[in-house]
Amino acid sequence: MLQKSELGEEPQICVCPHCKYQGYSFVERDPGCCIFLMCTGCVCMGCVAGCCLMPCVVTDFKDVTHYCVNCGLKIGTHPIFFC
Repeated sequence: MLQKSELGEEPQICVCPHCKYQGYSFVERDPGCCIFLMCTGCVCMGCVAGCCLMPCVVTDFKDVTHYCVNCGLKIGTHPIFFC
């Protein structure tokens, strides 16, 4: 079974540390610290007319959080960029 450090971007078979359910996780994408750093960088480069928010809507820039399908508790997070 997968460890927290091995979680990827797609739902994966793992064991929930809370309820010990073995099965696929479900994933949600949430903005991580690097999205806010990218937005800040865009503002510093002069993108202030809403363009600075582009990293917030790009799904590939968001961290992936895995949840248990049985109990709904968080199993772990796969950060897209290591900030």
